[in-house]
Amino acid sequence: MLAQARRLLFYFFVFAFLGFVVETLTIYLTTGELRARGYWFTPNHYPLRGIPYIGLPFIPLYGFGGLVVVYIVARFKKNPFLVFFVGMAVLTFLEFVTGFILLKTSGTRLWDYPPGLAYANGILDVWTTVAWGVLAMIMVYLMVAPLEKLYKKIAGKRWLHILLYGLLVLVILCSLHRDVSLF
Repeated sequence: MLAQARRLLFYFFVFAFLGFVVETLTIYLTTGELRARGYWFTPNHYPLRGIPYIGLPFIPLYGFGGLVVVYIVARFKKNPFLVFFVGMAVLTFLEFVTGFILLKTSGTRLWDYPPGLAYANGILDVWTTVAWGVLAMIMVYLMVAPLEKLYKKIAGKRWLHILLYGLLVLVILCSLHRDVSLF
């Protein structure tokens, strides 16, 4: 049970970090501005009162998306057509549900696609929907096997356990502060 939890955390944090890289590069390539898009980099959100502004290079939505690809989409690995379309569908669904819930529960809009090819009140975009399918293929065919090999190599290392659980505690504490305003 703990071994599976560590595997989930490993994939979650790897893909959340890679999502940070993808988002930051995408913004840079489209606007020419280098703006961090990761968790806790949101303007005016300070993780802990009295501590200078810090941020973690994670985008949780990509972490959850990575888990969806690893545990659902990768089952269709023998059929690239299905990997593309199932990946596109489930990742778009995840993006929509997340955007919709944030918008309806707190009025928060973490992304807003411009008019044109945007739909679902700016939560979704046609090109991004297609990109999710491409990204699912890249993940299934190029990333999952090497990451699983890496995980198996380091799974028993104590430092990995400390790192994963430490990151989890930090994310929970900062989420309680930022998203729930608990302290």
